[in-house]
Amino acid sequence: MNSTDNSSEPVRPAFRMFETIFAATLLFSIYKYCIAGDVPAADIPLFVANKAIAWTGTIMIAACLTIGPLKRLGFERAKKWMRLRKNISLVGAGAIFVHVLITMIILNAAYYPKLFDTKSLKLTGLAQASLLAAALATLILALLALTSVNPIRRSMGMGLWKSVHGYGLVLLGLTLAHLAFLGWPSWSAPAKWPALWLPPITLLAALPIGLALGLRILAGFELTRRERAAETS
Repeated sequence: MNSTDNSSEPVRPAFRMFETIFAATLLFSIYKYCIAGDVPAADIPLFVANKAIAWTGTIMIAACLTIGPLKRLGFERAKKWMRLRKNISLVGAGAIFVHVLITMIILNAAYYPKLFDTKSLKLTGLAQASLLAAALATLILALLALTSVNPIRRSMGMGLWKSVHGYGLVLLGLTLAHLAFLGWPSWSAPAKWPALWLPPITLLAALPIGLALGLRILAGFELTRRERAAETS
């Protein structure tokens, strides 16, 4: 997720970023589900915290995959963020892996009734599509995280590394699909939200992912434009 090979890559800012975002998302989740909603406080440690962990990881991965496109689009400040990118991505990936593990532990109709058919108790079609997208996204995220470790990155060579990390765009698309399949029934029914300012967390998590996806596509067009301009000059 980062091509910078720099032993002085700062780790502390990535953890501070995680702590800040997680604190905010956890407070929001507790308010939404336990105060404005009817989820008991006993479910905060896993069920509610899991939502904050996933949301935090999603924001951090989106931030990591946004820095490069911003730099290519001429956003000067993004150059200063480049050396933070790898550690932001690795901490964010760690949060996502924890989210996957917790979800596997508590994935049942009692915690996620909307994912299961009320008669057969099988996963609905949307739930299966969402989980498939999540599984594929997790596989790609693991590959990107593994190849971000400097010894592995160096052994791959820059050409292969760039090819592998080109799948960041696919990761964003799959993550957006996962969130959309999971949350669309709630997204399309704002009357059922506890309040208009308490939208589904899947919708809030989809916003930075959509932004990162759009910026990467825009940066790709810009790169193609520059290459064509260079060929004709």
